[in-house]
Amino acid sequence: GTPLAPSSDKGGAATWTPQAAVNGNGRVHPADPSSRVRFDKAGVGKTPDTAATSGSVIPSLANLEESFRELNSRDKRGKSFLGLSLGDLQLYQQACGHEGKLVPMLIERLYSALGVLVVRHPGKTILFSLLLVAVLSSGLLFAQFTTNPELLYIPQFSELGLQRKYVDSTFGARPQPGIFVIKHQEEGGNIITRDHMLDLFKFHELVSTFQVQWQGEALSFRDMCARRFFAQAGEYECLSDSLLKKWFFQLSRFEEDEDWMGTVLEAYDNNEVNFGAMSVVYNGTERQLRAEAVQASYYFNSSLSFYADGGINTWEEALVREVEHINDQSGLIALSYWSTKLNEKDASAIVTKDVDVLCLTFIFILLYVCITLGGFTLDRRRSRMALGAFCGICTVCSLASGFGLCAYLGVPLAPMSTLVLFTLIGVSVDDMIIIVDAFDRTSPQVSLEERLRVALSHAGTAVTMTSMTTITAFLSGVAVDLPSIQLFCAPAAASVLMVNVLQVTLFTALLVQDAQRQSAHKLDCACLPSSWCVPAHTERTPSSLRRVSSLEGAKRAVAAHTASFARPPHNGHALASPPATVASLSSRARVEEVEEVTSPEDEVGCTNSPIGIWWRDNYAEWLMRTPVRVAVMVVFACLVATASLLLPHIQLGLPVEDTLPDDSTALKFFHDMNRFWTGAQDFQVMLVLRDTKLDDYRSRARAVAALAEIEELDFVLGTMTNWMDDFRQWANCTAVERTGKPIESADEVDWLEVPAWLEDPEIHFCVFAGEDAGADGDATGGKGKRRRLLDAADAAELV
Repeated sequence: GTPLAPSSDKGGAATWTPQAAVNGNGRVHPADPSSRVRFDKAGVGKTPDTAATSGSVIPSLANLEESFRELNSRDKRGKSFLGLSLGDLQLYQQACGHEGKLVPMLIERLYSALGVLVVRHPGKTILFSLLLVAVLSSGLLFAQFTTNPELLYIPQFSELGLQRKYVDSTFGARPQPGIFVIKHQEEGGNIITRDHMLDLFKFHELVSTFQVQWQGEALSFRDMCARRFFAQAGEYECLSDSLLKKWFFQLSRFEEDEDWMGTVLEAYDNNEVNFGAMSVVYNGTERQLRAEAVQASYYFNSSLSFYADGGINTWEEALVREVEHINDQSGLIALSYWSTKLNEKDASAIVTKDVDVLCLTFIFILLYVCITLGGFTLDRRRSRMALGAFCGICTVCSLASGFGLCAYLGVPLAPMSTLVLFTLIGVSVDDMIIIVDAFDRTSPQVSLEERLRVALSHAGTAVTMTSMTTITAFLSGVAVDLPSIQLFCAPAAASVLMVNVLQVTLFTALLVQDAQRQSAHKLDCACLPSSWCVPAHTERTPSSLRRVSSLEGAKRAVAAHTASFARPPHNGHALASPPATVASLSSRARVEEVEEVTSPEDEVGCTNSPIGIWWRDNYAEWLMRTPVRVAVMVVFACLVATASLLLPHIQLGLPVEDTLPDDSTALKFFHDMNRFWTGAQDFQVMLVLRDTKLDDYRSRARAVAALAEIEELDFVLGTMTNWMDDFRQWANCTAVERTGKPIESADEVDWLEVPAWLEDPEIHFCVFAGEDAGADGDATGGKGKRRRLLDAADAAELV
């Protein structure tokens, strides 16, 4: 009376495995795996090879029977274990197959104990999980958000990154610019006209005096600007740079300048102003300059509280609205604006720009999970819509906990950090499906505690091992010297860790609650009208449950129910029989009393679903055919070769405008930059002399020679400030004060007086003997480039 289930074998042979043996008491026992007999085409029976069964770690049937009797004898709570057959014990032990592997075996035992604990205390487990989420998520209150390109896209331990850190730590925070592109209203128009210059002065006055209310106080550019001392003005002024500096930003000086075009040409010759779409034309012998656009920069003091606490954001938002009003009303000029803070604000906005799309995607995934976990059914007692919804809750909790943990550790958030959501949804959904499927594979005849213990010991091990692999991969990304990658991988690793923790605690406890609901035939919290569903008072009678009236029918039912377990696993051993669903098969009379036999279609898990059967019975066998395997290898080899050929053609770098939303105000600025300057922007760089003995003539000569070589480079427009020139000017002035005579040559300067120069707060403004002072106090020399003379206090700031 032992049903046999065939499994395919190569060469036309088949292996027949006894699925169950019935003893005289009507109890179904699993067959001994060693009793597998192999038949070849001639029908000659052969026993399996010794090597095929020698690795089996399944205890003998006698040991299982002894353990089973001991288990029943130790039932001190009066609960019946008769539903737990030897087939269950053997199936559970062989399904895991981790004996001999230390780490998986320890994890398996840990999850086995955890499963028992969760079943006994599901409410406490849920409460503990939620408290853990609340504690870790509170770290979001201290989270910081950064979009600074220098911190995100520059390797911090590269030569450039280390130099930036040195300069910032030695010289303090650098001024941050706000740049305007001022262009002609009409395309191709000339902005270098007197009327346009007057509009430029009006606009400068607007920016300098523009005020907003911030925390009950008036806030203007003068309150946030970076200040420098100008010897010509005799006081500290807000630092700005534009064509108007040739007249010291004073309209009266421009109106008094009869040859203002000559002044503009002088600025052009000395590379002092950025002219866009510029050309030089001649009106007879008179040279004139034409340009479609110019730049104007206003510098903010990034060390002030206004810059960090949002004051500048409020001021810039109001200024951008005013700029839009000027563009609509002015008939002469049009403006576009960009700043570091504006770029950060717009880059941060792109994170929340597509929240509606993200929400729809999340809902679609949850719907898929609900159908996958409970199947597509209108029976609310069999559906798992509520459990699928809790999948989304667990994902959100994991995300909040992971980001909160990173905030506690001082890891800032960045725009790319939000991409963790997509990775986390995939990981969490995958883990939940694995746990539920492992739970559904267990016999519903055994206790809930035993089902969850076995399911967690099997699925929890796989989930944890894969999660640890994913976490390790993300942590390796944290070691990469690129902050943009680090700020993605760090919260990703923390979130995946929290997914694993919440899956085996919060979600598992919810799974227990759902299983108890199904056992009590209670309705699921589905959002379907009651008229669509099975009435609540109707008992569940699936079509797959039928009366078995004959021994042959019982055999066929048991064989069909156990078909999925009859196939040998990957290690070559046959799995033991699944839980027995028939109480007794000892006689025809006992068989006729059997009310229900569960068919493969009645299984909730994926293994016996139509899709699972197709993958197992059709696709797997098709894929293992030799021609198919060869074709698959050839196709993937071609893909790898094609990718290798295209790899060198990948474009490196990301334009700044691609990191901004489509409605960003700064996009107009980048469009103007590409139009008038072909995307090129003049930059001010700082050259730092370190560990140089300037009192030594040879060291000083090498430093001067290096500076001269740098000035001769084609891409260097000129030297704006040089503290050594300023020191020589100071030494000359102090020499005049002491002796009444200027220093004849710069080589006569005593460099040991540098400390005295740094401590001198007075203004010194003079030139060496033989040098001519300009009307505006500038000294002209070297390549026709102008160098502004600064006072000692300003030079001290530069040093």
